[in-house]
Amino acid sequence: MGTSDPARGLLLHLIGEAVEKLLRVGRILDRQNKTCEPEYRGVIDTFQAAISQFKKLLQDNTRVIQETLQGTKIEDFQRVAILTVLQNIVRSFYRIHELLVFLPREAVEREVLFVLEDCFGDEWRSRKASVILTSLYNAFEYRFIDVIKKVDVLEEKLPDISKIQSFNPESSILELAIVDRDNPLSWPILAHEFGHSLNRAYGVSTRIHGEQVKDLALPANFGPIVISWISEIFADLVAGRVMGPIAMLPLFSMEIGLSPILKGPSGATVTHPATAFRARMLRDYLKTRDLDTKAFEYLPDIYDEDQKQKLELLGTRGKITQRTEASLLEYVFNRLGPDIFSSVNQLKVADFSAASLQRAMRLQEKLPKIPISSLPVSEQDNVRERIVELKNRQSTRDEVYEALSELEEVPATSAEILTAGWLHKINSYPKNVESIFSIAPASFDDYFDDLVHLDGLLLKSLELSSVQGYLKKHAAF
Repeated sequence: MGTSDPARGLLLHLIGEAVEKLLRVGRILDRQNKTCEPEYRGVIDTFQAAISQFKKLLQDNTRVIQETLQGTKIEDFQRVAILTVLQNIVRSFYRIHELLVFLPREAVEREVLFVLEDCFGDEWRSRKASVILTSLYNAFEYRFIDVIKKVDVLEEKLPDISKIQSFNPESSILELAIVDRDNPLSWPILAHEFGHSLNRAYGVSTRIHGEQVKDLALPANFGPIVISWISEIFADLVAGRVMGPIAMLPLFSMEIGLSPILKGPSGATVTHPATAFRARMLRDYLKTRDLDTKAFEYLPDIYDEDQKQKLELLGTRGKITQRTEASLLEYVFNRLGPDIFSSVNQLKVADFSAASLQRAMRLQEKLPKIPISSLPVSEQDNVRERIVELKNRQSTRDEVYEALSELEEVPATSAEILTAGWLHKINSYPKNVESIFSIAPASFDDYFDDLVHLDGLLLKSLELSSVQGYLKKHAAF
């Protein structure tokens, strides 16, 4: 699953993230090249040339990367050279991703909507939220009416939008990074974003802060910061409730992927608690729901190693700041945590349970061979034995049909499918990255094919599960 050397494991993951970013952006550009009007070709050709150059840069460093991944001791200057290559790739990826705004915007995959409806049910259907792609490498949630109010030119040019008959002022817009359009394993981050919509709808963060503010010995001007922190933790736990342990894995993946261009460790800001603290709160919440996160600790462990290395580079003042932030978060959420947990549990949304995790583990065994849209009601071997037994004796029609009915399969939930996908990725990731550089120059073809194949299987599984669930719900017999 991982490697016994944390530093080597981190470097392997950073290389894998850089490769995946190049391949995913390249896939988008290839698709755009086939469908765009001729006037976009100049932009696309420029981006594709840059992607090709960075692939060649990795190929030119195959031997050093190969020795590093095999555990061979390399010189410090060679390690610096690899990290410099990664910095150039990540920095350029970030810029190219933002410049994708100059190309026609694609729609999200329809399976995104299947996932969100499956997780949030009536909460999702009643709020009529939209999901669009963004050229910013991140995910966001906001209200359309807030955009109009903040952009003067829109407010001046558009009619009073509140008078439009079907307009819902609370309608949310969720944004997903363009590069994650084809990547279902990144979609749990949208459950977090929709959690913000629910927080605003029910006034959770302002209510909890208002009820507990007297017990918090904090300066008065600290109120908005605490409210924002509560909102983030609430959204994290909402995602954990409907998605289980994979809720924060896309965030870890995103932060680790950008690590080569981030100088210091992740700390608390005026809007977000530190990522490591958020992960701990999620673990604590999942424990209350009897969910074991052990099988998913690969990415958090990689993240911890990355933060440890960055912390070692900080001076004394920086380390003191980190400890002070950690103490402040502990102080605030030791008091507020129980109320946040309770507020999440009161929502009428899907539950990812210990049984859901067991089903996901069974689904994962089928990957990457076939779609994983459903699971049998009963153990197949037991049913086969029963059918053979009925065959070998005189049996009634009713007995036979009863046995055959146990071959029925029930649709897997979206969260179970995505969890199975993450388990497969965690278990195969190190080996797959190492295989890229097993020959010189490095070859990306097999890794790309595996990436596209897994994306396709997960998309097909989500679609089949949605169709099967609909037919089962609306069956006339």
